Amino acid sequence: NQFESNFNNQMNSNQNMNNNFNNSNITHDSMLRKAIKNDSKKLPKKNIVLSNLILIGAIIVLLIIVSIIFKTVGNGNGVYSLIVTTVISLIGLVFIFGQYYVALKTARHEQTSVMDTVVMPLKNIKKLSLVLIIILILQLSPSLLSILFANLELYVVGNIINIFLTGLFVILYPTLSISAIIAMDDRKNITQPTKIIKEASKMVKGHKVQFYAMYLSFFGWMLLAVLTLGILLFWVVPYMQLSMANMYRNWNKENGYVGTEKGISNKAIVIIFGVWIVIAAILELIVNTTSLDYSKLGGEIDNRLGVIYYLPNSLEYSGYQKNGIVFENEDKTEGLIIARTYSLDDSLTLEIITNNSYQKMLEQYSCSSPEYKIISGREWGKITCQENSKQLTTYIAKEEYYLYLVSIYSNDARMIKKIENSLKIENDNNI
Repeated sequence: NQFESNFNNQMNSNQNMNNNFNNSNITHDSMLRKAIKNDSKKLPKKNIVLSNLILIGAIIVLLIIVSIIFKTVGNGNGVYSLIVTTVISLIGLVFIFGQYYVALKTARHEQTSVMDTVVMPLKNIKKLSLVLIIILILQLSPSLLSILFANLELYVVGNIINIFLTGLFVILYPTLSISAIIAMDDRKNITQPTKIIKEASKMVKGHKVQFYAMYLSFFGWMLLAVLTLGILLFWVVPYMQLSMANMYRNWNKENGYVGTEKGISNKAIVIIFGVWIVIAAILELIVNTTSLDYSKLGGEIDNRLGVIYYLPNSLEYSGYQKNGIVFENEDKTEGLIIARTYSLDDSLTLEIITNNSYQKMLEQYSCSSPEYKIISGREWGKITCQENSKQLTTYIAKEEYYLYLVSIYSNDARMIKKIENSLKIENDNNI
């Protein structure tokens, strides 16, 4: 009788707990989201904050070492940049997975330390291997494909594949994130990477809108972080990770919440941001395909060194520099260099010329790998460099024995794009 009584009490207790797990008091999905965030806001964040400081320090040290190497041996035509990007991605992912572990332990009110953010991912590297490989492929593929298709001049195909990969990443991201948490969860006895992803797929089924709504609900905090020059991120990022850990625990039926506050539904949040992204993409497309309307800008059309050019009123002729015409504004914060070189060796390809220029520019600036674009039916090499707060964008084209160069130093990205769309060489007069 005593055994039966204890058994019944235990069954009743389990039933009550399951009611909590199912969030039976939640009448609107926003109430669960707010309850999870309110609980996460109260949890300690020190270890995750310290982890982010260590991560930033590690990346700074790595970039200093890399800059020294680049100045010594060059950039290997972009190969070293790709290696550095991969290494930084790996370091970042290791720390993020470690922070998932710390966030989960903190949410469970279990003891943890800042060193767990580095040690635990390395201990579980086998379980994390498949997640790491998939994330790296999705992150690095656009860069690799853009280089490949640019060299093959298949720009449209490259853009379509990049759009497809971006969409695939959006679809897979919830599963990959939860897979990382499952791999770091020492209460789960799943060791095979494929089984971890299968378990994550089951867990996120029917919850993807909730997953993205949770992330997007931090948009206001991110805006405030921008106003504090990123300082607030040291509090917001741990807050987000603790919220994701508590959401995982709720899906795992470890905890339940009683909702009191009602807000915007999860679906509405995702739809609002989806519409906003579509509008932003359309506006960006319009800007990126719009060239300068010289008739409305004012200024003058002139001819120097055999090159006919348009010069806005804001710039003035400043002189010659290495066979180029230099124009600058009054305070010399923006400028334009136009050059045409004669008697170029016709055996040199645009890729060789652009890469040689790129290696030279690396001696003075921090530059991204060259891109190749078709503008007004002609291929141009593009090099983007940074010097302190000033951006230098250089375009290079080859026409028989002539080499054309246009360099713009300005931080106005939209104006640079419009100038890019306006680049044109007329075959009859080599304009």
